[in-house]
Amino acid sequence: PPVQSSALVLLGVLTTVSIGGLFSRYLPRVCTLVASQGPAAFFVYVTHYPLLDLTRYLLTGKWDGPLPVTLCYFLPFLLFAVSLLLFHALKRLFPRFMRVVALSR
Repeated sequence: PPVQSSALVLLGVLTTVSIGGLFSRYLPRVCTLVASQGPAAFFVYVTHYPLLDLTRYLLTGKWDGPLPVTLCYFLPFLLFAVSLLLFHALKRLFPRFMRVVALSR
């Protein structure tokens, strides 16, 4: 139902903000390191779904449908790693483009 779904989203946002506040208070170096990865996190957020579809097609030959259970365990880590590698490669090869697209320095 929509009310429970909205409450769950609000709880997730509140948890994220609370953890961020605790990190900035007690672990400022970690907080600075995590904040410096903002453009990479944004890029991963934007590219994970197209990469998921492409990976699913390459591994199974279908655009949709169920995946084997073992792939469900390892696919998030694979997509995260591929997205980060793609971000850093594009940042090195096309720095002006990435400055506009991912707001990186």
